[in-house]
Amino acid sequence: TDWMSDTEKVLVLDIETTNSTSSPELLVVGMKERGQANQRRTGGAEGVYEKVSSAQAKGILAELEEKQNQGFKVIVHNGVSFDIRVIRDAALQGVTNAEERANIERQAMRVALRSIDMMENIHAVTGKYANLKNLAIASQRHLSDADKVLKAEETKGSDIETLFAKARDGDTIAEAQMNEYIDADLDATMATFIALVDNFQNNHSIDLTFNRGKRPDGSSIEEVVTIDKVPLKQAGVIGLQGRRTSFD
Repeated sequence: TDWMSDTEKVLVLDIETTNSTSSPELLVVGMKERGQANQRRTGGAEGVYEKVSSAQAKGILAELEEKQNQGFKVIVHNGVSFDIRVIRDAALQGVTNAEERANIERQAMRVALRSIDMMENIHAVTGKYANLKNLAIASQRHLSDADKVLKAEETKGSDIETLFAKARDGDTIAEAQMNEYIDADLDATMATFIALVDNFQNNHSIDLTFNRGKRPDGSSIEEVVTIDKVPLKQAGVIGLQGRRTSFD
């Protein structure tokens, strides 16, 4: 089995942030190794909800790179242009030493270029960006566990920043909802990557739906694209360029 086809040494990364589009702050880092329990890391001890600190973000970057050095595939969806960049920005907070800042930036870039971003892989083939839910549906149609994963993905839709604030104030219901949301993303990302590998190995085509906006009556405008074989490559191999993947 070649390295890309192996689905055992896999680590999924997903983050949750504040709602700001220009300067999102890091609230939760979710990580999942195949066969292991989901990890949800915040800026405080277990059950304490604070934004992720610079020291913690630096530790997460170091851990991700160490996992990659051990042969793990780090899997993300839109993570090369967003998740890893936000972790980098959190790590840089309060760091004034130029050499230390440069080391953090270089490490974040190494992690990003060695990661496998499912959204960017689809874009490399189609020129279009697919959301995780539609990719999960398309890639897992032929798998028996698809319903479970898709049901989990449908639990999403909550405002994480609001849930995070309520959990910080001791609201256990909000805490449970937030954790369910994060777990749904981690589980769906892991299962979707495994399904895409299965598609690739067995030459299953996928019919992927792209959302193209809304009609005046509120119904969705959708476009379905058939992909005969989805290649999976590390971000550095794809040769990503442009605003969506900028580390500026």
